[in-house]
Amino acid sequence: MILKRLIPLVLTLLLFAGTASASGTRNINAAQALELLQNNPDVFILDVRTSQEYLEIRLEGARLIPIDQFVRRMGEVPKDRPVLVYCAVGSRSSQVASYL
Repeated sequence: MILKRLIPLVLTLLLFAGTASASGTRNINAAQALELLQNNPDVFILDVRTSQEYLEIRLEGARLIPIDQFVRRMGEVPKDRPVLVYCAVGSRSSQVASYL
């Protein structure tokens, strides 16, 4: 599975409590992300890297919203389901997770 190739990516999980406010965030590793995705097909996968990074490798089903476009496109992120945010190093996904 492509997730095994994404081990260097930093994954951040946002859990929503059915409202616009996040009920919690946590960093998870690739194995935890794989388990999450296998057990919960409703997870929204958000890639906040650049378009070029996305073209090189990505999680299947991920929605690309580069961090520099996030503020104007954040309406594309559902507020009623878990969101898995990822990037290459962790700073972008952490920023987006904090913003959400």
